Amino acid sequence: MKVLERGLGLKAIIIISLAAMLGPGIFVLPGVAVMQAGSHLWLAYLFALVCVVPASLAIGELATAMPASGGVYVYIERTFGPLMGTLAGFGLWLALLFKSAFSLTGIGAYLVVIMDVPTKETALILLVGILFLNMFGMGKMSEIIGVVVMIATVSLCVLVTWTFLGRSSSLAPSTGSGLDDFSGIIMATATVVVSYAGALKIGAVAGEVKDPDRNLPRAILYSLFIAAFLYIAVSLAYVETPYSQSSKDLAPIYSIAQHVSGAWVGYIMCGIAVFTMASMANAGVLAASRFPFAMSRDQLLMPFIGKISPRFLTPISSILLSCLTVALIIVLLDVEKLAKFASVFQILIFVALNITVIVLRETRVQWYKPGFATPMYPWMPLIGIISGVILLMALSQYMIYALICVTLPGLLTYLLYSRMRVARKGVIGFRGVRKDLLQSDYKWHRNEGFRSRLIKGKTASVVVCLFGKERGPDTLIELGLAVSEEGNLEVVHLTEIPEQTSVHDIHDSVAVRSLARRVHTMSQKNKASIIFDPIISHDILASVYEISQRLHCSWLIHEWGGKHFGTFTLHNQMGWMEQHLGCHLITFRDAGIRYFRNILVILEPEHPDPLLVNLAYNIAKVHESERLMLYTFANDNIQSLEEKSRSLIQANSPVKAEVFVEHTEEPVSRIITLSEEYDLLVFLFTKDDRPWWQKTIKAKHSDVLMAGAGCSVVCLRPAKSNQNPPE
Repeated sequence: MKVLERGLGLKAIIIISLAAMLGPGIFVLPGVAVMQAGSHLWLAYLFALVCVVPASLAIGELATAMPASGGVYVYIERTFGPLMGTLAGFGLWLALLFKSAFSLTGIGAYLVVIMDVPTKETALILLVGILFLNMFGMGKMSEIIGVVVMIATVSLCVLVTWTFLGRSSSLAPSTGSGLDDFSGIIMATATVVVSYAGALKIGAVAGEVKDPDRNLPRAILYSLFIAAFLYIAVSLAYVETPYSQSSKDLAPIYSIAQHVSGAWVGYIMCGIAVFTMASMANAGVLAASRFPFAMSRDQLLMPFIGKISPRFLTPISSILLSCLTVALIIVLLDVEKLAKFASVFQILIFVALNITVIVLRETRVQWYKPGFATPMYPWMPLIGIISGVILLMALSQYMIYALICVTLPGLLTYLLYSRMRVARKGVIGFRGVRKDLLQSDYKWHRNEGFRSRLIKGKTASVVVCLFGKERGPDTLIELGLAVSEEGNLEVVHLTEIPEQTSVHDIHDSVAVRSLARRVHTMSQKNKASIIFDPIISHDILASVYEISQRLHCSWLIHEWGGKHFGTFTLHNQMGWMEQHLGCHLITFRDAGIRYFRNILVILEPEHPDPLLVNLAYNIAKVHESERLMLYTFANDNIQSLEEKSRSLIQANSPVKAEVFVEHTEEPVSRIITLSEEYDLLVFLFTKDDRPWWQKTIKAKHSDVLMAGAGCSVVCLRPAKSNQNPPE
């Protein structure tokens, strides 16, 4: 497989990020937001930084896990499926177009200072120039943008320093709103948050970054804090000028320069502002046109949008559509509305990114292996989501219109066109209750990862499923041998890959080949029939279901690792299998104990299950155990329960078995305490009939035992009577 060359260092990434941030957010927005925040305009930029940092770190994590062109659109589409991918594509496209329109309108405002020109007409003329630049393949002028960014950064630093050195008044101005008008500061924060959107640009180049685990977080934080320093410094300088008291000053940098050094310095800063925002508008149209192009290639939009000009090698249809939309936005909206709509779209993207990280972490998708992990998880993305919702509430009127602009065309496009052409589900579609699997007309050939031998329909009485993170696969296979007795044992290693990756491009890893060799050795040593089958699949849960059905297995065994570091919910793979599989299900938790000399079996007080005891005896025979303890608890009728338990002891077994019945008010705590003296705990899966809210607040007994036992654990869920393995 071809991979992107990692040639971008820390300095280059910071410049790329700053190049997307130093635009209208610093040259125009202070004059708009000061009417809401007054003298505390700098607080709005500081609060906006707090809202943006979680999403920026999320983009760093997602980009190292999925370094693909398309950036945020790819992450959302892979996670939530084509419907959300279509909506996200429209949202990202409009976010960039609103920002480009905002930049072009800002250019017009600065040109008005130098010459008497109409703002909107000037913005439209500049848009025509950008259209031709992008159509003829000259839109990507990275060297020029880098120079412009450096000039703008140095000029702004000099201007702010000059302002503070030359001032005679105190830092705090005597005009404007104070902290008592906190709602105004929140509104200003929601308006200026779009200023930091450039940090997401890093996600588009993450696959080309040298040492991404180290450089990505540093570049994200450095660029954000450099931009925040400039924004806050400019805000403090601007509120000291008399122009900050006027209505909608659309050229605040000129106002600062004129106030400090006169008109000529102001004209110079106008020129810098025009060139900077022109490069931002050009880069915005260039990036935005790639979203319809990528969606067309993914069959979410019509094919003609994804066509490339054979002469200029550019997606002309997508560029033309994007520029026409920018022109419509410029004509219909004023500067303040442009800023607020751009912020709404950007905040929605920030929230979606934080949710995406949480979903991918909590579903523990096998292929999701980011090189950089968001720090302080889950609190960082939760802060991003909560702060984003607060800002959206402040812009509630604009949010409704923005959602309509995204949802209406997105839904119509998906329902009338995309839905009939794509079969992708996304990570969300593969998790949760799978009604498609439980239907009798389920199509076996959906899972293209199955090998030919499974298609032939051989049978195996026991199947051991390996998902690649088992602590000791050998111990799990030995458990399968104990259960299978004289039957066939199938060991299946499952590798999950993204839907966009073809199974034919993936080959068995060194670890899988090594495991195959060990399985062969165990088969010879134990003189047992063990078949090893590596499976590559887009949907490993469907693969597990199909295995249990195709092989007509009576038992399916897998390992449960408990709550992993990096998650804040209990991964419920055991619960998913309990809902969907009809065979006997064994869930094993490996505590690193190699030999099970002493085994503790927990019997249900009312109805001790012979199947559970027989399973424990089989494990004891294979491991040549010394002691088998049958334990149960009761409030009364202890003697009767003891007699029931003794009747399950196998008379001819070489394993010594004992029965222990006691009275206890806290059976779960007592079992966990007893487990410290044993090598293996065997118990029956308990069905949870509680309401969903109780399940969310408090784990059921079997989950607590799995996680808290002081030894290895075997949890048995017997086959349901109405879901027996098919004949």
